[in-house]
Amino acid sequence: MTVTPQNQQRAVAALKAHLPADRVLTAGPEYAAGTALWNGAVASRPAILPRYTSTAEVQTGVRAARELGLPLSVRGGGHDWAGRALSDQGLTLDLTPMSSGHVDVEAAGRPLPEGPGRTMCSPPPTRTAWSPPPAPSAPWAWPDRPCAAEVATSAW
Repeated sequence: MTVTPQNQQRAVAALKAHLPADRVLTAGPEYAAGTALWNGAVASRPAILPRYTSTAEVQTGVRAARELGLPLSVRGGGHDWAGRALSDQGLTLDLTPMSSGHVDVEAAGRPLPEGPGRTMCSPPPTRTAWSPPPAPSAPWAWPDRPCAAEVATSAW
């Protein structure tokens, strides 16, 4: 299913009612950056790319896609070689701004998973109470590990 101009306008209006207008992207440099994938062979491009910072915001995107019958995909901090993070001419929920984590050990009784937009370059989560130090295998435990941008441009 593709997005008709009428459905796209309705979806953009619905999303802008719940999100700042500058986070509902349909074109421009931020849209291009948000749809760039490491696999340059992927040509899929969503009609709408809203950028989310909370679970409540994500829920509005899922509802909009369901109510307007739009193809839906989710883009997080990971990657997929086939480019399925981008819904061609649909609605792609961009969760990459949700990269920080907050671990409330007292409330949870255990460490919680990080935000869906986390990458190996994201800073360590904040802590509100004592918890054990990060395991040595955690990607951010190595301060000399290069970030994704550095890896992409390095000669190794």
